[in-house]
Amino acid sequence: MRVAAACLMGWAATTNYTNHAAVLPLLMAELGFGPVQAGLLSTAFFVTLAVACVPAGLLIDRLGPTGVGTAGLIAVFASNLALGYAHDFPDLVLIKVAGGFGCALAFIAGMRYAALVVPPPRGSPGPSGSTGDSSSSGVAPRST
Repeated sequence: MRVAAACLMGWAATTNYTNHAAVLPLLMAELGFGPVQAGLLSTAFFVTLAVACVPAGLLIDRLGPTGVGTAGLIAVFASNLALGYAHDFPDLVLIKVAGGFGCALAFIAGMRYAALVVPPPRGSPGPSGSTGDSSSSGVAPRST
């Protein structure tokens, strides 16, 4: 179940990159904006996602990945739901910004959560580059 939760957090971010693309022609016709503005929707999402990743990591360090990831998934769900209720183009941009923030929380939390619940195999390089074997440096082979 914990691995599934980590996968869900990572998956939420990847499915929201272009979730508006399928309905974009309808949104453009109904709200009256053109292709340049349509491209700004993805830009709003990606810029927010990029900017929010470091603060999301700091928040996860402080509060843990489970709660932060859950909050991110709730924000992603709410932004997806709100996409259908937008009244104008600025609403859409704000919704994509909220979705980008939620995806940053969920994605970074999912990656951190996955690292906690599925440790690397014994003998594989760890974060410091060592093999986890205290008798070797991980840089040069041990002589026997």
